[in-house]
Amino acid sequence: MRQKFVFVTAIAVCLTLTLVPAFASERTVDRNGDRTKAAKGVSANGVAPEFSDMTRRIPADSRLSGSNSAANKAAAMISAAAKQDGETAIATLQMVVMMDFESTDQTDRIRSTAFEMLAGQYVNAPSKQVMNLGMALQYASDSARRAGLEDQITALGGDVFALTFNSGGLNNAYTTRDPGADDSCLGAVAVTLPHSEVMDITPAGDHNWRSFDIAGPDGALMRIETISDFPGSGTDDTDLTLWNDCPENGGTIIAFNDDTATDFTSRIDTGCLAPGTYFVEVGGFFDISTPDNFTLEIEVTATCEVPSVDSFEPDDDRADASSIGLPTPTSGNGWGRTHKEIQARNIFPAGDVDNATVGLTQNSLVRMGTRAQWGTFFNGFEQTGAATNPDTILELFYEIEPDYGGRCNQPDLGFLPVCFSDADCPDPLDNPMSDFPDCIPIQLFAVPVEFENPIATNDDRGGGDFGSELLLCLPRTGANSPSLTLSTPNPGGTGGGGDFMVRITPFSSNDNFDYELNVKNEVGCLFEQEPNNSFATTTPYAIGSFVSGHYDFVVTNPYGDADLYSFDVDETTTIAFETFATDSLQSDTGIELFVGPDDNGDFFFLLSDDDSGAGFLSAVTVTLPPANDLLGNTTADADYIWNVTSFFYNPNYAYVFGSAVIAAPDVTETEPNDTEATANPVSLGDTVAGAIDVGCDYDTYTFTIGADTFVTVESTAGGDSAIQLTDCSGGFLGCDDDSGAGLLPLLDGCLPAGTYCAQVRAFSASDTFAYELDFSGTAGCTPTTPPTISGDNAFTCLDFDTCP
Repeated sequence: MRQKFVFVTAIAVCLTLTLVPAFASERTVDRNGDRTKAAKGVSANGVAPEFSDMTRRIPADSRLSGSNSAANKAAAMISAAAKQDGETAIATLQMVVMMDFESTDQTDRIRSTAFEMLAGQYVNAPSKQVMNLGMALQYASDSARRAGLEDQITALGGDVFALTFNSGGLNNAYTTRDPGADDSCLGAVAVTLPHSEVMDITPAGDHNWRSFDIAGPDGALMRIETISDFPGSGTDDTDLTLWNDCPENGGTIIAFNDDTATDFTSRIDTGCLAPGTYFVEVGGFFDISTPDNFTLEIEVTATCEVPSVDSFEPDDDRADASSIGLPTPTSGNGWGRTHKEIQARNIFPAGDVDNATVGLTQNSLVRMGTRAQWGTFFNGFEQTGAATNPDTILELFYEIEPDYGGRCNQPDLGFLPVCFSDADCPDPLDNPMSDFPDCIPIQLFAVPVEFENPIATNDDRGGGDFGSELLLCLPRTGANSPSLTLSTPNPGGTGGGGDFMVRITPFSSNDNFDYELNVKNEVGCLFEQEPNNSFATTTPYAIGSFVSGHYDFVVTNPYGDADLYSFDVDETTTIAFETFATDSLQSDTGIELFVGPDDNGDFFFLLSDDDSGAGFLSAVTVTLPPANDLLGNTTADADYIWNVTSFFYNPNYAYVFGSAVIAAPDVTETEPNDTEATANPVSLGDTVAGAIDVGCDYDTYTFTIGADTFVTVESTAGGDSAIQLTDCSGGFLGCDDDSGAGLLPLLDGCLPAGTYCAQVRAFSASDTFAYELDFSGTAGCTPTTPPTISGDNAFTCLDFDTCP
C-alpha cells in the first residue's frame, strides 16, 4: 500500500531514527488526474500561497503532444480523452477510431477502448451507446472483455446478435469501395458553390464524395453541413470529413465532425482555406446508420486573406526547428526583431506546427509567449486588446527528445539492466517472460509515458487572453550544462543533448492566424547541479532560496533521477519546505528528509511527503535542531538532506524547490497609507501584514532599489485583491488581479534603479480582509524603456483608481 506522511503543522523531530531505505520503493498508484482550466475562484497554477516563486505566474494545461507511431499516438489520445469532458472528449475519440493503422492486437485494443469510451459520452442517447459498444465488441478479443461488453449492450436493450453478425457495412474498409462511384474520392462529384442537394446514405457503409473549388485570389471561410428533414429527431446521424486531396493521392484530413450541439447532423466551419480543390466525404455514423432525405450544404461564409508561409518554414518537425535569439546583458534595450528574439510567424495551412530552439549561455529565468503581431519595432509581452491574441498552445521540450528505452526482460533481476534496444540486454536473458522482447518498452510497465513529454506547457495566459506564456528557470545549454540530459549524448544516438525547443500549435486544428513568438531571458536564477542523486553529490541549499530543477528521466536509468539538496541550521528553527511547478498535476513530486552522516558514517531517514502541496506537489513544515545536535555527533559534520524525486516517474518535468522560515511578518501596515505620499516604506525581502478596511481602503507601500533588479510583488494570503505598481509620481507601470494563487495578484518584471510604489485594493468595495504581501528581487537583469511589468491588467486593473 502507498503510505502518506502529511505534515500540516510544525512537528518536533524527536523521532525514532531508522536506517535509510532505498530511494526507489514499490508504490501502488491510486489517484484521479482530472485537469481543468483555471477559473476565477480556482488557483490557476495550483500553487500554495505561502511562498514567493518566480516560476509560477502562468497556469499550464496538459495538452496532447505527438508520438512516434500511429498506435502510440492513439494510445496517448485515449489517455488525454479520459481527462476531457463533453465534445472535446468525443472529438478526440472520433479521431482515434478514424485513424488508419494496420489491425494488430494492440490497435484492435485501442479501437475497442475508444469505442467503449465514446459510448460513455452518450449517457442520454442509448442507441448511440449501443452502436458504439457494438463497435467496441467488433475489435475485442479477450473473452472476459467481450462478455462485459455484451452485458452492457443487453442492459441497454441492444441486440448483440444483430450488432455482431448483421452489421452490414461495419467492416466495409475504404479500399473495398467501388473506385468508379461517388463512394470513392476518385469518383467525387464536382459541385459549384454555393451547393445544396438532398441525399441518402444507403446501404450501411455507403459514402458520398463531393469536390468543390475555391477560385481565388482570396481565400475562403467555408461552412459544410448536413440538415435533417426531421430536425432534432436524431434520425439523420451523419459524419462529415473535409480533405485537401484524395487519400489515394496522399491527401490529409482538414476537419471532421460527427454531431452538432443539438442534433446528430454534422457541421464543419473552416479556417481560411487557400484557393484550390477540396473534397467532402459524407457518411453515416461510423458506417452503421443510414440517414436519408437529408440536405448537404456547402457555402462560402466569408472571404479571407490567405497568410503567406512564414520565413521560418519548414519547421513542423523537431529536426527542422529554427533557432530564436536571446538578448544578453549587454544588449541594452535592443531586444526586438532585428535580434531575432521576436519572430513574426503564422499558423498556415491548417494543421501547421511551429518549432524553435532556444540556447542559453547561463542559467536564466526565461519568459516565452505568443501575441498578435504588432507593426512597431519593439514588442514586449504586455499588450492591450488581449482578447485578440490567437489561441495557441505552447510547449517546452528538450531539443533532442531522449529515447526513453525500457528494462531488460529479466524478472529475477528486477528487470535490469536498463536498455534502449534489444542489443543492450545480455544473451542469454535470465528467466525472461514469454511474448515480450529482450528490451521491454517502459510504457509496458504501466508507467504513463508520453513519447514527447513536455517539460512545461501553457494554453491560455489568463484574464481572457488566449495567448500562451511560460516563465521558468532553465539551465544553460551545451557541454557544461548542469542538466545531464542537455550535456551528454542522446541515449541510443550521437551528439550532445542540444538546446531547448519551443513548440507552438493552434488550440483548434482548423485555425489559421498570424502571431509573434517572444522569448526573453529575464535574469539569472538558481538551478540544480547534476549529478546530485547521492549523499556524496548533494546540491548545497540555502534556507529561504528557490532552486529550479528537472526530473531528468534518463539521468541514470528510466526510474533513476533523484535530486538531493543539503543544508543545516544553526539553531532550532521551524521551516516550511515546498515544491512548485507550472502544472501541479504533471509534476508529481515526492520529498524525503534524511540526516547524516553520524560518527559511524551512517545516514538516517526522518520523514517524507507526497501530495501535501498543491495538486500532486509536496509540502512539509518541520522544526529542526542543528543536525549534529540531533545525531549527537562529536567528530562528523552532519547535514539535513532533502531528496526530491518523482512519485509517478513522469519524465522531464520542471519543478522548483523552496523554503521559508516560519516567522512573524517583517512589516506591519500602518494607516493612513492610501496614497503614494503616505506610503509605508518596505525593502525587498520583506513580508508585510496588512488589512483592507471598510470604505474602499487602499494600502500603499514604497521601496527603493539601487541597481537594475527583477522584482516580484505578490499577495501570498488574503482575499480577492489587486496590486498596482507606479513610479510614486502617478506613472503607471503595471497591474494584476489574479495571476497568483487563486484570486491573489502577482506582478513581476525588471526595474531600473529607483523608487517605486505598490498599491493594494480589494476586488469588491464591500470586501474586508487581512492579507500578506511579499516583496522580493534578484539583481542583474536588463530593463526595457519603459520597464516591462507582467500582470494581467484585467478586471479591477482597468479602473484601479476608481472606488469599486
